[in-house]
Amino acid sequence: MPGFRNIVEYNNLSEKQEAFERVIIITDHDEIGTESEISKKVENILAEGNVIITDKVSNDKWIECTYKNGHGKELQSQFLLLVIPFEKTGAMETFLLDAVSKKDEYDSEIIRKGNDFIDRTDPEKRYLSKRRYITKAKFDVYFLVRTAATQFVERQDILKNVEWEDYAALQTGFEKLGEL
Repeated sequence: MPGFRNIVEYNNLSEKQEAFERVIIITDHDEIGTESEISKKVENILAEGNVIITDKVSNDKWIECTYKNGHGKELQSQFLLLVIPFEKTGAMETFLLDAVSKKDEYDSEIIRKGNDFIDRTDPEKRYLSKRRYITKAKFDVYFLVRTAATQFVERQDILKNVEWEDYAALQTGFEKLGEL
């Protein structure tokens, strides 16, 4: 959490008008202990920065903070931790796909089919070897369908960077192009 640590340090050195008055940390609810783990890290960073908090850090609750800046002035700020999704473990991508699914039946079907495709693909786990890769792949499949035209440039860059000469089978199939 170096970014949050930097904000605490910045506030400790800043004048009131330059300091961050409200800070929000948004993170995935990847594992069962994520919320308590992040809360402890945040509380430790605040304690290291001599920031006094009014309550224990918990999900979806503004915490009042008091600290002295580098000029000895006592300042106030607020901090909010959002571990999403709130109700269950999962990644931000899962939360967003669930939200889209609930809003639109057509998109819900695209998401369901994309999720099924990813679940059946790569049974040897060569490429989707971690749970977070699978989650991101499901998210990407949905957005690939939704934004197919705008993704062309990115895919074009990937194809340009492939060392095609290393693929003998492709060379045979494209040897006629060498005559051009």
